[in-house]
Amino acid sequence: MPVGGSDFGTLPPYGTSLSLANEWIDGAVQYRSGSSLTTNTGATVTLGGTVTMTGNASIGGASANDLSEVIAPSAYGLQAYNFPYLFAVNGTNTGSAVTTAGLLYLAKVPLAAGTVVTNLWFSIATAAATPTSGENFGGIYNQSGTLVATTADLSTTIGTNTGPIEAPLTAAYTVPSGGNYYVGFFFNAGTQPVLTCYGGQVTVTTSVAHFGSATTFGNTAAKYPFSVSATTGNTTAMPASITMSSNTATGAYAYWVGLN
Repeated sequence: MPVGGSDFGTLPPYGTSLSLANEWIDGAVQYRSGSSLTTNTGATVTLGGTVTMTGNASIGGASANDLSEVIAPSAYGLQAYNFPYLFAVNGTNTGSAVTTAGLLYLAKVPLAAGTVVTNLWFSIATAAATPTSGENFGGIYNQSGTLVATTADLSTTIGTNTGPIEAPLTAAYTVPSGGNYYVGFFFNAGTQPVLTCYGGQVTVTTSVAHFGSATTFGNTAAKYPFSVSATTGNTTAMPASITMSSNTATGAYAYWVGLN
């Protein structure tokens, strides 16, 4: 039974169920909250034209809202992240994400006012070998480039762990005003750690269309979602401040970070 065009009169009244078995709906279909569209098991339904849904869409037994719940920061016990961890992969993407000693890798994360952060998170695909004691740190910078929170030395952590890594701050940080903040890490080791990055989009300079780490989307260096600080050669502590306008996409990685 084709439903569309002159056949619209065959639709059941609003608020009732329309059951289809290997049928098609063509044209403009408005699917209102309170009505349902079901098919026989194994049936194929093709929707052509414009379909407008004003209720919760149910696909495979789960509502469309469930997906946002699965990938929300709270699903991981986090307050915020720069992208869902399920998009962070190791596998064949690890080779391009080997860090360079002393470089400060930055990742932008929006934070709401009043958020209390006690831990930073990042993910390592390959652990460091022979980390230099006292020369591996993480921290948070505000939009002015001021360091507002820092971790203790992470040398032992990066040399013995892979996967999601918890990096406690030396003191909890309460976000004073909502906006973008920048999580940063630098590492020094005999063999540098490999960061876990966004699947298929590791190196920022080859992925500007996706990450905006250039003039894409009207960005400037101070607003890059992923960048490397011009303050290089970092060793025994996070820089107290960095010049955000001097950040560069060259050598940056689209790596995952989280906060809780």
